[in-house]
Amino acid sequence: MNPCRRRNKPKVSDGLPNASMFSAVISLVNSTLGAGMLGIPLAYAKAGLLPAILMHITMAIMSLISFYFLVYVTDAMEQYTLGEIAETIFGLKGVVIIELCNALYCFGSLWAYIILSASFLTSFLRGIGVAATNIFTKDWFIIILVAFFILQPLSWLPTLDSLRFTSFLGTASMSICVFVIIFRYFKPFDPTFHPQPPLIARPSLTLLQTFSTLTFAFGCQQNIPIIQGEIKGRLRKSMHKVSIMAISIVGAFYMFAGVFGYISFTDIFYTNPKSGNVLDLFADRDVFANIARICSLLTVMFCFPVNSLPTRLAIYNIISAFKTFRNRNRTPPIPLSTNSSHTNDADHIESDDKIVSNGIHTKTADETQPLLGEQPKQKRSKKRILIDSLIGSLLVLTAAILAAFVNKVNFVFDLVGSTAGVSIGFIIPAALYIKFIRNPEKFTKLNRTVDPRYPTMAADNEQRLRKILVPIGSRRDQETGEIVKLKKHRADRKLLLGIVVLVFGIVSGGLSLAMAIVYDTGLVKG
Repeated sequence: MNPCRRRNKPKVSDGLPNASMFSAVISLVNSTLGAGMLGIPLAYAKAGLLPAILMHITMAIMSLISFYFLVYVTDAMEQYTLGEIAETIFGLKGVVIIELCNALYCFGSLWAYIILSASFLTSFLRGIGVAATNIFTKDWFIIILVAFFILQPLSWLPTLDSLRFTSFLGTASMSICVFVIIFRYFKPFDPTFHPQPPLIARPSLTLLQTFSTLTFAFGCQQNIPIIQGEIKGRLRKSMHKVSIMAISIVGAFYMFAGVFGYISFTDIFYTNPKSGNVLDLFADRDVFANIARICSLLTVMFCFPVNSLPTRLAIYNIISAFKTFRNRNRTPPIPLSTNSSHTNDADHIESDDKIVSNGIHTKTADETQPLLGEQPKQKRSKKRILIDSLIGSLLVLTAAILAAFVNKVNFVFDLVGSTAGVSIGFIIPAALYIKFIRNPEKFTKLNRTVDPRYPTMAADNEQRLRKILVPIGSRRDQETGEIVKLKKHRADRKLLLGIVVLVFGIVSGGLSLAMAIVYDTGLVKG
């Protein structure tokens, strides 16, 4: 995942969303394609070439299905953040779960970024002639320098507006990495180096870890409702096309990196403890590899505040949610806005910190911080600045300590991917979809928004509502318009799809987490 997904502010027509499909595809690609790609070659090595490709395709398909779930629910409810949708369907408990997963996912990225920063810098310094015995080539020393003198000030940023010009940085650097991986396969830096032939299949339980690495790399589901809220017309069909194109582009990038990275080094992956970052396997004096390292280092540094800010805000939101729970226990309960209008804001967490799903406000679509545009400036008191800086510093300190003692980035990818990654990527979208289709009348917004730029939208909305409001296990009679029950063997098809994704997330996450603990910690040799 790469949260560096800023784009120039899109044109807006009379306050209506006007982002093109092209800009939406680019935004979704930017929010997906990131540093997790550097761990995919090791994931291929753990599984073998054929199983890894099959799991790669499976992960892309399952991600696309989870995108479909979120697009479907977002369109029906006309709510454009994952936190807002979760609050409507599951209440404030849903907000806490979303925020907790979001905090763990983003903090795991901070942990991985510090490890990668140290790895890139030490390799580059050795490549320009700094002796391996010099303290500046020691990971622990570079971690201290980078964390406290570069990343810590970046973690104090109040908003991401100052980073809005870095939209293509992550995608560009990852493109350079893929080019270097493919180029060095055909023209190796050391012509005398000949790796062993790749394994078609590797008979080891480590292949299960491929799921967690790919889950971490493909993760961007929390951005789907946001992008859908900014695309022109907010049309479901358009968003489905955007999802398919983005997954195809990202999947191709990842597959090129995985295949060529694996066949370039094969057995080296099993002996080098830093093989979780494929750039570490290239020679220190390789100019092309060093260019890729510097580009990746810049990306990591710019992406650090893009993850530290949502982590900090998620902490605020969790605290606010618990305060709301406490207040509701003292006063008569306020019903959640679960009907057609969704206009009652009294049940929402009342706090200026109420930002969910990677720093997005959850009140209305117009109040969200746009993925495709600039963020609104916020005034902060001195007390708030001090608290933000303190929490940002604590996040950097905790991530730096973890990076110093656990510096295997593949373990971080596996740990985060198999826990928060599968939760946000598969479990939560499937649970939201299942809950919604079981009782669509309770959650669907009946008073649909009509975009005047689309003359047929009102009729299309009415037709779409007729389909959405049919509960699971039923259908609408074409002659009478009444809802009738389906036969039992046909009743559970939509539900089955949601259950398949839900079970996939739980099983793949649990198994890959177990394998990460067993193999990445050295309890068992893979």
